Amino acid sequence: GFVSSIVAWARAHAKSQGLQFIRMDTVGENHGLISHYRSHGFDFLGLSKLENTKNLPGHYHNATVSLFQIDLNSEESEGEQGAPSNGG
Repeated sequence: GFVSSIVAWARAHAKSQGLQFIRMDTVGENHGLISHYRSHGFDFLGLSKLENTKNLPGHYHNATVSLFQIDLNSEESEGEQGAPSNGG
């Protein structure tokens, strides 16, 4: 699908630029959307209240955002080991 294509491009581009993370945020606490992005490889980092939004569009004022990231270095080490690390 569309999200899979964008994430694949973002992974390839970030790796080609030597970056470690792909990060994004979405406005709101939409559990369906959180699950959707997690199914595409993003870790859900939690919620954050936006500050200093004076120059942003109205829907960002006093907004809570969901924060996500993909750690590309973590993916490489998992692939080298053949199995994801469980942190222990």
